[in-house]
Amino acid sequence: MTQAIVIPETGSPDVLALEEKTAPVPAAGKVLVRNHAGAVNFIDTLIRRGEIPEGMMPELPHIPGVEGAGGC
Repeated sequence: MTQAIVIPETGSPDVLALEEKTAPVPAAGKVLVRNHAGAVNFIDTLIRRGEIPEGMMPELPHIPGVEGAGGC
């Protein structure tokens, strides 16, 4: 198991939830990268606020993060 911050619905920062998730299993020919930390990018804030143009908004619940640190 692993933990992830999840955006279950749009709204204020109060909607963010810490959830237990099953660690993903990489498909054949893929790798799994373990990150020590991740940055909150401005796009993550826009997603949480629901301010992404129609057709570009990811499906909710959404795990934010496009940047990572401490990969091994």
